[in-house]
Amino acid sequence: MRLLFMCCALLVAGPSMAATALLNGHWYQEGTFVAQTWYVRDGVLTQQAPAEIHRSVDLQGGFVVPPYAEAHNHNLQNPWLAQNFHQRYLQDGVFYGLMMCGSHQSYSDTQAVLAELTLDIELVGACISSSDGHPLRMALRTEPGQPEVTAEEVYDQSFIVIDTLDDIATKWPLFAHNNARWAKIILVHHERSERRGEQQYFGVNGLQPKVVKPLVAFLQQQGVRVAAHVESAADFALAVEAGVDLIAHLPGYQWWQGYAPELYRLSDEAIALAADKQIPLVATAGVSPLFYASQPEQLERVKALQRQNLQRLLQAGVPMLMGSDRFDANVLAEVDYLHSLDVFSEPQLLQLLVSDTARFLFPGRALGRFAEGYEASLLVLDANPLDDWSALRRIQLKMRQGQLLD
Repeated sequence: MRLLFMCCALLVAGPSMAATALLNGHWYQEGTFVAQTWYVRDGVLTQQAPAEIHRSVDLQGGFVVPPYAEAHNHNLQNPWLAQNFHQRYLQDGVFYGLMMCGSHQSYSDTQAVLAELTLDIELVGACISSSDGHPLRMALRTEPGQPEVTAEEVYDQSFIVIDTLDDIATKWPLFAHNNARWAKIILVHHERSERRGEQQYFGVNGLQPKVVKPLVAFLQQQGVRVAAHVESAADFALAVEAGVDLIAHLPGYQWWQGYAPELYRLSDEAIALAADKQIPLVATAGVSPLFYASQPEQLERVKALQRQNLQRLLQAGVPMLMGSDRFDANVLAEVDYLHSLDVFSEPQLLQLLVSDTARFLFPGRALGRFAEGYEASLLVLDANPLDDWSALRRIQLKMRQGQLLD
């Protein structure tokens, strides 16, 4: 299908102050598609026909959805990544995102790059862990021929170290000046205290439990939303008790060697509390095949537990958001993986992808829906994705705030 303009070329540059008619489209409306005509004026949608229409676009029966949103990734989290990988997002229709663990030191420079892109990306302003915690081991890796890096050179540079209650207020000035809206805390099997001091776990632990609740409360008092990296069911429970704003993983995407699956099975109490507090979870379940590519039987065991946990979370009413944590991919890989688990219905997955996630990330903006006065940002697909799931990847036209994108 080729979309045709009735009055102008495919690529439109510069601000669009003129009224545009969007004709012959089937528009996503809360779980279904409805044949409608919409108009764009000053970058927003209206169904009130303007007195004068300067341009018309024939959508030729295409299926119109809001742009996709990715609530957990890292591949735009520093200036170089943002400059070199943002085209992948545009190509796949992912206009909204949350980058989870960039350095507080490069935050302003990254924001400056992102501000020039045709994307809306939130950026975590600080990644907070312990002095023996993730992502220290990653930060200590060096390329062949490069000088070794010490832990002391990484502390409070690549991420912020908080080991004591006093550290909370002491370290706050390290990133307070960024005015970031998000911070991320790291929890990794905090219930296994024997990991502390063990060399095999050095650099892959997380915050000590005594600092978690005071840290979350402090950050939220400063107006910062808090995401929590969790790996075990106990981590999930602690993050929920602390009242974080977002759980960044479904526990059990990777089972630590020698650890029983019960450590990743969420408790009824923690699920009920998450539902009561309405704390959303980004599953990132689709990373599991990367860990178990050569262990298909183990992957099936992991999938079985993922299904159980997700079913229980959904039944309890815990909000879900969509995100992949896939540096090699984006949120569409997560959508396809969750689709294969057969836990969510296709309407549920589509709602998460095109509406709920974006609206959570940008709560003060009118987006993620087609309604009067909402931003005129959209994708046109060549088929109904509820009938043909692969249509999500067949985008015929993209528009952002009234501007057609090439």
